[in-house]
Amino acid sequence: MDEAIISRMNRFLPRDFVKDARKRQKVTYNKRVELNPDFKTIWDKISQKTRYSVEFKTNDLIKLAAGKINKMADVKQVQIEITRRDLEIKESGIEGGRITSSRTYIVSNEQSLPDILAFLQRETELTRGTLAEILKQSERLKDFSVNPVMFMTEVAKLINRALHELIIDGIKYEPIAGQFYEMRLFEQAEVEEYLNRLYTVTSPDNRTPYDYIAYDSEIEGEVAKLLDTDDKVKFFCKLPRWFKVVTPLGDYNPDWAVVVENSHKLYLVRETKSTLDRDKRRESENKKVDCGKAHFKALGINFREATNIYEVLQA
Repeated sequence: MDEAIISRMNRFLPRDFVKDARKRQKVTYNKRVELNPDFKTIWDKISQKTRYSVEFKTNDLIKLAAGKINKMADVKQVQIEITRRDLEIKESGIEGGRITSSRTYIVSNEQSLPDILAFLQRETELTRGTLAEILKQSERLKDFSVNPVMFMTEVAKLINRALHELIIDGIKYEPIAGQFYEMRLFEQAEVEEYLNRLYTVTSPDNRTPYDYIAYDSEIEGEVAKLLDTDDKVKFFCKLPRWFKVVTPLGDYNPDWAVVVENSHKLYLVRETKSTLDRDKRRESENKKVDCGKAHFKALGINFREATNIYEVLQA
């Protein structure tokens, strides 16, 4: 009986929830990489910090946000469903059995409506006038009284989505004079990583800063191996977590810095993804990559997304 109970409990435990702390490896900085001139060259190019500015018209935001709200799903009244069912006692535990009755009650809103403009101001940081015009043009304000909390929450989400779209479309980066990520951070930021997410560096030519490459996905692990063994690659680095591009959606950490030599040397920054289809990825993920493109464009760096080693090394 104990085995049956444990087996059933294990079905609800996420895989890899507990990791063996003994299976960790210290990732050590290879100081000899500083003798590689390509390391210094690409680092001088990409270590420059930037700031961003945004330009958009309020009327464009009102139109875009109102359109999103107008097309949002129907707002339904709060419902309470009460279901009664028999209980079955088995060796593996107590389980729900046959449903004996089920009733649904619609909850009427008898309280005064909350201050929707104050709520939306806190969630979006827009002015009351702009928010009022968005609600007016959306032609959905009648749904507010049906389910106030659901309506306000969904409207705030859609306004922020519209705001982020306009911000990213109009974002511009510029270098900050005298501000760079220092090369010495590579040496100071040594960490331990789980062995099942580490690739062991085999190349003897000081082409990468660490003796192991920590990766977050199978494609990153495969790219690490191929960069390490391709003679055309003169330097590569899985960019550390402290290397960040500031964006309106939070910091963005690109994946790779690469120097490859064919007829001439190429200095590249790459983001590896399982797919290039933006519809199959999170919207916030796409927007951060868009900011990364704008950042590296301001620095004159070749940046793109890639799903395989060919796309990583392609100019």
